[in-house]
Amino acid sequence: MIFNNGVLVKGIFLRFVFLFSLVLGVGGCNYIGNPSVDGVLLASDVSSSSRNYIQESGVVNLNRERLVAYYDATISLDDSESYILTDKNLVIYCDGTGPWVETLDCLGTDPHNTTVIPLNTITDVYKSDVYYDDTSCGAIMGTCFYVETYYATYFFVIAPWMNADLFIDALLAEL
Repeated sequence: MIFNNGVLVKGIFLRFVFLFSLVLGVGGCNYIGNPSVDGVLLASDVSSSSRNYIQESGVVNLNRERLVAYYDATISLDDSESYILTDKNLVIYCDGTGPWVETLDCLGTDPHNTTVIPLNTITDVYKSDVYYDDTSCGAIMGTCFYVETYYATYFFVIAPWMNADLFIDALLAEL
């Protein structure tokens, strides 16, 4: 490789900038004006479209439960995989239409369907450096935490820089 006064480096850099701009421009359209891009949202910040989606899912009745916090775990921010915290339940919501593959389906949770966890069954909430498959849960994976109930232990992960502590703190406050 010849670096004739940085021409090759500039060419590679310009290609990278063009490709990044293209991906951001095409894929970023879902993010414009969408507060979910901020990660974990408290009830007052959840968009009306997300509230409607939650209500229409049939898993949470927002007329009977008060929404506390919400996290959309999808890259497309389409609400199809999310954590929903109300004053009565913690919900791992999976709409069931995704192309799930073994342990990578719907947030890597186990079990892999929509799960409703009554808050009055939760015995412990704790952060961990261990992913549910015993691999390391580092900065690239995000914040990992577990919720223990009388009956099972559930694994949660919130992507990096998505305010995971806000969700965990809201959960602990509801307990």
